[in-house]
Amino acid sequence: MALRNGLAISAGIRAALHDRRPIVALESTIITHGLPRPTNFETAVAVEDAVRCAGAEPATIALLDGVAHIGLTQEQLERVADSKTDVVKASRANLAQTLAKGKGFIGGTTVSGTMALAHLAGIDVFATGGIGGVHRNAESSMDISADLTELGRTPVAVFSSGAKSILDIPRTLEYLETQGVPVMTLNPSGEFPCFYTRFSGQFVPSVPNVQEAARIIAHNRFLGLQNGLLFGVPIPEEYEHEGAEIQQAVEIAIRESVKLGIDRRGKEVTPWLLQRVAQLAKQSIQSNIALVINNAKVAAECAVHLRTITSNTSLNTPQHMTGEHQHEPCAVLVVGCAAVDVTSQCTTKAVMESTATGRVALSVGGVSHNVAYAAHLLSSRPSGVVLAAPMNAYDAHGIFLQNEIKHKDLQIDNTLVAKDAPTPVCNLLLDQKGNLVTGVADMSTVELILSPQRVAKLFFRHFSPNLKAVAADANMKADSLLELTRLCANHKVPMLYEPTSIAKAGRLVDALLGQKCRVHTITPNALELSHMAEIMRSKGFAPRTNLPTLEVQFSDNLQKVLEDASVVLELASALFIKLGKSGVLCIWKEASGANLNPEASIYYAPAHKLDPSLPTNTTGAGDTFTGAILAGMRKLNNTTWTKKDVIRLVTVAQAASVRTLYSNKAVSPTLSSLPSVA
Repeated sequence: MALRNGLAISAGIRAALHDRRPIVALESTIITHGLPRPTNFETAVAVEDAVRCAGAEPATIALLDGVAHIGLTQEQLERVADSKTDVVKASRANLAQTLAKGKGFIGGTTVSGTMALAHLAGIDVFATGGIGGVHRNAESSMDISADLTELGRTPVAVFSSGAKSILDIPRTLEYLETQGVPVMTLNPSGEFPCFYTRFSGQFVPSVPNVQEAARIIAHNRFLGLQNGLLFGVPIPEEYEHEGAEIQQAVEIAIRESVKLGIDRRGKEVTPWLLQRVAQLAKQSIQSNIALVINNAKVAAECAVHLRTITSNTSLNTPQHMTGEHQHEPCAVLVVGCAAVDVTSQCTTKAVMESTATGRVALSVGGVSHNVAYAAHLLSSRPSGVVLAAPMNAYDAHGIFLQNEIKHKDLQIDNTLVAKDAPTPVCNLLLDQKGNLVTGVADMSTVELILSPQRVAKLFFRHFSPNLKAVAADANMKADSLLELTRLCANHKVPMLYEPTSIAKAGRLVDALLGQKCRVHTITPNALELSHMAEIMRSKGFAPRTNLPTLEVQFSDNLQKVLEDASVVLELASALFIKLGKSGVLCIWKEASGANLNPEASIYYAPAHKLDPSLPTNTTGAGDTFTGAILAGMRKLNNTTWTKKDVIRLVTVAQAASVRTLYSNKAVSPTLSSLPSVA
């Protein structure tokens, strides 16, 4: 923990604040006062998981032993959930008083208390179940929640399922208007949600999606307004049918509270009413849990979009206000390595243990960068291609890498910027003809940063109906590749695997052998394919796919490629095999009802003739080919390839590879003049 503004900020939240990653604040009264044990702890964990899966960092806020904590460890979360005595319901009004009690005391923060502390910590998005409001008969009791005044003076965006159904909703909305609080709803009908039900009979401005909500928050911040914003998130539809029955229980509980005089007990009213409703309508607890988890997910999605809007502009100004181009939502996600290539090409014959005359150039490379950039150039604008590649924001290579990518208008996921790990670098030695002689690559940061957990966060950060394809290179470890493959399979997003090198190609084999999931497409060269096949044979895998006869003259080497392909095709629906000077061999399975045909289709494309008088650079040609295939995958909608698809794509992909061969760049910037494949 580190103290900031008198707050104990967890290591995870501290890192997220430093890296400007999206964070969602979470209250703790639902844990201390809102739900029974052990459901309260299970719900708290589920809510935090929902935030992480959507791509943000959860910051549960609570008071422990005289210290305000922003972000809790699991042990602290368990302590808050198990507390039975010395637990205080802490709003803004008694934060200081609760902290002064010191050791042994726990404070579960309400909406107002959480908002105040979140703002102090620099967190501007908050998810809760329902806000407090104007109580029924408040004209005589003056019982009005501090949440409403907090919303009027603290610039935090609150996502909730409206106000709690025990309250006077019309008067609550009137009071919020008096406080100058923008109240909106993500309910398409424009009806303000009423906690257990999507309908209250009260209408407010409707916001169509979280992207629009993020833009509203950004404008509010840009104007310097010091008010909060309230977004009403309707309960998931599958729980709506129970809303009427629960609302009847609410009305009964309210009448009982009046009869027993509990309605005049201030802070005790809400916990008593919620407990009584849970007794009268058992399903209310599950509905409560469902809406809280859903609100956290929606808030996290908004926080991610808000960070995208504000991260690349000065003074947190929305991009469209500065005239900068705004990218469309992610359509193609490429996960793996971006690196600085230090390319040395000899102009005289190299002699071992001696220095050769030549040219040295610094450029942006790395398999995933090359694939993403080629896909970007071969797609219509804006491309929707997002590169997710770890790098260091502060070393010279990392600064160079980020500046170069920015100039290419290629969208990058900024959440993978590291501080303590080096930016990937690859030193390449080329001969006089531009062929790769040898190289030394340090890609350790990719393995370090792209853990299975981080890969899952990345996927859910960018997952939407707009996501059409995902690509990964083999710089990730096998467990991370497996996680990404599972996520793509479960969410029906076609995935491409680029084997990268002979040394790393087998990582997909290690990941998928014994698993039911497979990738959609693999783009190996002949050596990578052979290595993958040998590993599979050593594990006892024999060919199970019948390959048709290839109606061209081919060598024994090509026969070996076919044999290897029949084995590796167990891991994918399609192989686009790069054969260098021998061309490209495409093998794929087509759908037959719900299954893939046992026989595969095959297409061979000979290599383009090259001009021997022109210098060539082979380092990025294969990646360019893969990028073209990836760009074409966004039209598949998770179906298999057809021969028409394959021929059209390979024609463009080979032309793109030739452009890169003649370029001194890892990917030729002239690809955009070729026909768009997506």
